[in-house]
Amino acid sequence: MNINPIDDTVQVELVTILDPFTSYSNLEINANSAAFINMYFDLIETKRRELEAKIRKNFSAEEIETLYKETNEEIVSLSRDFFTETAGGTNRKGMTDWNEYIYSRLQINNLQLFRVTFKY
Repeated sequence: MNINPIDDTVQVELVTILDPFTSYSNLEINANSAAFINMYFDLIETKRRELEAKIRKNFSAEEIETLYKETNEEIVSLSRDFFTETAGGTNRKGMTDWNEYIYSRLQINNLQLFRVTFKY
């Protein structure tokens, strides 16, 4: 997040960045893992959009910073749940539930996009 107070206005830029120097995955690359990875980024995008909608109101730079910190805490919790429930793309129920969560917010169906199948 970049905050630029200008006179009586606060300009905010929100972006999601993957840091390739601190990110890694040992997942076998297949349709399930590709959907899993994409779903994770979509989850983060849902939170970014929620934050963006909140800060469209007239908040001070300090209030926006607080909202940003709260959103990051929500992302940590959401990520933990997502990783646990999807088991890296192998848990049918978790993947289906999270896919529905994402679809309801972004209209993206990762299971369909990546042609995900489950062994059980």
